[in-house]
Amino acid sequence: MIVEKLANGQVEIVATESERYIIAQCLNECCNGFKLADFEARIGAGRPHVEELLDKLTAMYPSRVGQDE
Repeated sequence: MIVEKLANGQVEIVATESERYIIAQCLNECCNGFKLADFEARIGAGRPHVEELLDKLTAMYPSRVGQDE
């Protein structure tokens, strides 16, 4: 994985399919795996924002882990 902070303050992430899958699985667990008393305080973002990010990651590559290596 390559992570770079750009001059405009954004972050660019280059990840393998396996790395993308791991991140998506972590987000999925946060959203669906267990209940959090105060989701936003514990995760650092509101549930709708996290669900949107999860949707983007899972829609981007339909293949499963290990198929890119």
